[in-house]
Amino acid sequence: MKASIVIPTFNNRELIEPCLLSLNHQILDSSIHFEVIVVDDGSTDGTGSLIASLDLNYELRYSYINRKSGSSRSQARNIGINLAQGDVIIFLDGDQVVDLGFVKEHLRIHQVRDDLAVIGLRKYLSKGKVDIDKIRSGLITDALPRVEQHDERWNLLNRFSENLFNIKTAWHLFMTCNVSVRKEHLVAVGCLDEGFLNWGLEDCELGYRLSQIGIKFVYGRNALVYHQYHASDFDEKRYLEWLENFKYFQSKHPVIEVAAQNALIDFFDPKVRKSWLSCYLRFEFAIRAIKGRIPEAQKISILEVTAQEEINIIDLIKAEAAKGNVVVIDESDQDHLDIEVQCLEPQNEILYFKASDDKRKLEIYQLLINQGVYPHLNIINKGRY
Repeated sequence: MKASIVIPTFNNRELIEPCLLSLNHQILDSSIHFEVIVVDDGSTDGTGSLIASLDLNYELRYSYINRKSGSSRSQARNIGINLAQGDVIIFLDGDQVVDLGFVKEHLRIHQVRDDLAVIGLRKYLSKGKVDIDKIRSGLITDALPRVEQHDERWNLLNRFSENLFNIKTAWHLFMTCNVSVRKEHLVAVGCLDEGFLNWGLEDCELGYRLSQIGIKFVYGRNALVYHQYHASDFDEKRYLEWLENFKYFQSKHPVIEVAAQNALIDFFDPKVRKSWLSCYLRFEFAIRAIKGRIPEAQKISILEVTAQEEINIIDLIKAEAAKGNVVVIDESDQDHLDIEVQCLEPQNEILYFKASDDKRKLEIYQLLINQGVYPHLNIINKGRY
């Protein structure tokens, strides 16, 4: 399987260098290949000459387009999609540094099913220089300033678990700093809408259209990127651009799921700036209420999966989910259990968490105890399988 990594850029010479160099060190299976397509949206800072000077061990194509009044991130990404020769398109921003398993994780998921979109998360770096020499040597995390903040979506996953089927607005989490989908599905929905000229929502709108043709969203925990620090305040201009794009989004899709994004305005408004999580929960619960998916306090089965056993764990999970809510704590080394769980569509909730060690397992139980959505944890079945 081949991936095409599409990276738009504009006057980000210093940021795109560590991004491209970090891709030199991907840990790949022999069946996995990738190319990189950089679409330069009219840079004037020498981005092209910098890229030409880099020593890269993968195929890179650089496309320069003249910047015009109608230039947009959507247009740049669409050019990259058209140039792509891979089965899967991975969208990446040029200000990210990628972890060693980034490509492998995206394609691990796409190799299981052909109707998925993968959502990866990011960590925000503090102000400081990236050590280019260490990046060249493959010492990715050693080369970076300290992590200052985690992606806001991590808090959402702690609330609803690592099973994106539980999040009825998962299409809104499709953010092109780190997501992937098969090229054929992008073509089927018409790629990104170039009517989004300013900042915000063009990728979420693409996610919405993908959801409408049956694409399922899956969380790829090992598709991790590090966002390099640069000034990008949510000022009045950006807020107004988001509002303009929101109105355009609504005009395209006059449905309640899209209109409910109005709950996020208090986050983007610089005069209010409520927390992203609190705003998002209003959005999510509004849609859950419409769909009749508000989780109720009820008895919960907890399944601790410890190893690959003869028992079919998916059948067991489905059987338990037919009776009530289920928590799956995955301590096993099964490669695809997380994907299979996220593709189930039960009437009740399946909360899935990967527990890599005992510390994480304790954290998961503490999350369940503290969970406002599930205030009464009444365990009727706790099994180890």
